[in-house]
Amino acid sequence: MSASSKIFAGSRLRRLRLKLGLSQAAFAQSLGLSASYLNLMERDQRPLTAQVVLKLSGMEGVDVAELAAGEAAHSLLQPLREMVADPLLAGEVPPGGELAEALQAAPNFATATLKLYAAYREALKRLADAARGLPAAAREASVDDWLAARSMEDVEGLAEDIWGELTPKDDVFAGLKARLRASFGIDVRILPTTILGEDRSRYDRHSQRLLISEALGFEARIGEAAHLLARLEGKALVEAATEPFTERPEQRRAAKAALDDRLALALLCPRGRFSAAAEDLKLDPAALARRFAVTQGQVMQRVAQMREDMAAITVDATGRILARQGRLPFHLARDEPLCAQLPLFDQGPALNAALMQPAEGAGTIALAMRDEGKAHALFMPPAEFEMTALATKAVRRPLGATCRLCEVRNCAKRGAACATRPAGLNDYMRGPTDFEPV
Repeated sequence: MSASSKIFAGSRLRRLRLKLGLSQAAFAQSLGLSASYLNLMERDQRPLTAQVVLKLSGMEGVDVAELAAGEAAHSLLQPLREMVADPLLAGEVPPGGELAEALQAAPNFATATLKLYAAYREALKRLADAARGLPAAAREASVDDWLAARSMEDVEGLAEDIWGELTPKDDVFAGLKARLRASFGIDVRILPTTILGEDRSRYDRHSQRLLISEALGFEARIGEAAHLLARLEGKALVEAATEPFTERPEQRRAAKAALDDRLALALLCPRGRFSAAAEDLKLDPAALARRFAVTQGQVMQRVAQMREDMAAITVDATGRILARQGRLPFHLARDEPLCAQLPLFDQGPALNAALMQPAEGAGTIALAMRDEGKAHALFMPPAEFEMTALATKAVRRPLGATCRLCEVRNCAKRGAACATRPAGLNDYMRGPTDFEPV
């Protein structure tokens, strides 16, 4: 047994001995050990030896995997020691075995405590930066900007390699489950909401199971399986790619999540097959979603990832941008509401299309639809739209940067007065809104 694979499972070993009803001396004798050495192992001062593991595996009713599960918990011991060494906690936790005992009794609580402490340390760093008067742009590079500038050839290549090895290919969910089981020993289970609650899915590392909520539709279930497979298959790639954010843990987590999402979608919609299908189906989001077992919103994201002349955004119910792909052909204010004329805000689940015409510059086609409380939009040049299956659906609409910077008159969706003109608050005449500019 190598040093890197040592198993410290003192509390589990002690519980096993008590379950078998044996004294330390009797149990030590059955394992070929001295009672004193067994005592050291039960107090996590010695790891389980390979000989002990072999003898335990031959005992009836003993699950060696449960003993090995303590290894992950033991790896948290040093971070916990560093945490309680913080001056804030000086004198709160006495030296000795109390930390190890707490870790063995409640490993998940220990993990949560370490996450909370990491967030606390990061908050202190941000406060220190703010106190020095450094602007946010000087302190941290944007993850969105980093993603936009980064080549995704390695991600796309890995996705196509994984897809090439999936079996069967005519049932992608079955293929993903088979790959998870064969490569990582993970089984996929669909569980009721009475167990998972509001969670979409949960990866139980101890039992090696991916638990997916029955509340999810078929495409969403496939998406959860693909996301876990992408996270596991792409771990080395993602770790290396996000090294620039090593000193900024929160941003590194965001960068990792973004790359995992990109790899998962590329896995479900491999570049070569998706490009050919998009041309064959004339960029029909509904048809492409059916062919690749994804949502129309994911189709829009994937198109924007592969086409330099197209872009996509996803917004929540308040209009806040949750995600964007590609470079938009017009300005979107970061701290102001989006133009309400965008078909993103049209009601109903149907796909809407509009020719958005800004005050200056060329118009752009916006395709939009709603899904699970979010709205997704794909923006493309009008010439490209004419070649799609939806070419006859677009209606012309004005496009403003924000209401405060838009001088368009007779806009029924205006929600604020234009900053460059007085509001048309007339006692004798009313326009479509109270903020009609004059």
